[in-house]
Amino acid sequence: MKTKLLIFSALLLSFLSNAQTVHLTGAGVGGWNNPPLAINQMTTVDNANYTLSNVQITGSGGSAEFKFMANSDWGTTYGFTSVNQWPSGVAGAGGSNITGVAGFWNVAYNLTTGEYSFTPGANPNAAINLTSSGSPIALVTSDGINYSSPSTTLSAGTFLFSQEGNQNQWGSASFPSGTAVQGGAGMNVPNGTFNISFNKNTGEYNFANTAVGMIGVGSPSGSWGSDAVMNTTDAVTYTIMNAVITGGSMKFRDNASWTYQFGTDGGANTNTFPSGTAIPNGNDMLTVSGTYNITFNRTTGQYNFANVLSTTNFNNIKVSVYPNPTQNNWSFTSAEVISSVQIVDVTGKIVANVISSSANLNVSASNLANGIYFAKVTSLNEVQTIKLVKN
Repeated sequence: MKTKLLIFSALLLSFLSNAQTVHLTGAGVGGWNNPPLAINQMTTVDNANYTLSNVQITGSGGSAEFKFMANSDWGTTYGFTSVNQWPSGVAGAGGSNITGVAGFWNVAYNLTTGEYSFTPGANPNAAINLTSSGSPIALVTSDGINYSSPSTTLSAGTFLFSQEGNQNQWGSASFPSGTAVQGGAGMNVPNGTFNISFNKNTGEYNFANTAVGMIGVGSPSGSWGSDAVMNTTDAVTYTIMNAVITGGSMKFRDNASWTYQFGTDGGANTNTFPSGTAIPNGNDMLTVSGTYNITFNRTTGQYNFANVLSTTNFNNIKVSVYPNPTQNNWSFTSAEVISSVQIVDVTGKIVANVISSSANLNVSASNLANGIYFAKVTSLNEVQTIKLVKN
């Protein structure tokens, strides 16, 4: 008996040690999240066959894409390996995004064989739409109370929150936020792209301007690890003024998320610079070093980098800066007289401007936050941009 118990315990420990979690992650199921949304975690009784009931897929095309993910690890994702297979197929390790169809679905997935299937499910919550004279926009919920629709581009009009299957409608004359009541007046919404939220119980709603940023080594942030947030007053035109970039690949994206991203089309528009039209899920854009006033129209995708101050490579002038990175001061040294050094942050904001009449100049960094900065060094009517780091 003791021996049997030991064997059972060993088998149980082996099972638990190999247990894996499986999620759905992607634009079509709430966003490309790591870890994915808890509501998208699949259940299993044998560590091989996983199921999920009544998961909602939203959008179409690229906005309805998703993958299976094991253990919340981007290194273990599964998608289609040759052509998109819907509503059933076989997912392979590292495969491409699966494109689904909007609606509610019951999901079955075998982690061992990769076989999956989606069969029609049912909406467990009241279906709430944002309605106007155009097609209704479905809002997403995980609890039947709080509904949302991120990065939603609207044409100007009068809108109501409406429940499918009955006559419940909520509205208010207030914009961009307020408390909607049943039978209330429609909300007059201008053109723009908004993060929309609505509480079915209280009627509270908000149309917040979608946050748009630039990311990549060729963006004002200078990194794929952070976004340079753009400014807007109308949720249509987004800007960054006096932005210093060192050139390279970049993209525009919403809400610091890859769910809504914009780049070039891979064709004749691949490397259009300094102006062009970005498309959803496009390729990386390539920028050229310089200082620019940048505009991006979130509705049309049109962008423009207007050169503020051209840069040179100082082929005949030797300029150096040390230490870099620094904790206290940067020391600039040139073969010619430096007339000024302007320090800007990754958003283009001027944080220091020092006038000089010497070939050697110290600029204090002690009051600056840690991060990346750019120095515009002027000498002999030429300007050079130098990347700086404060740590």
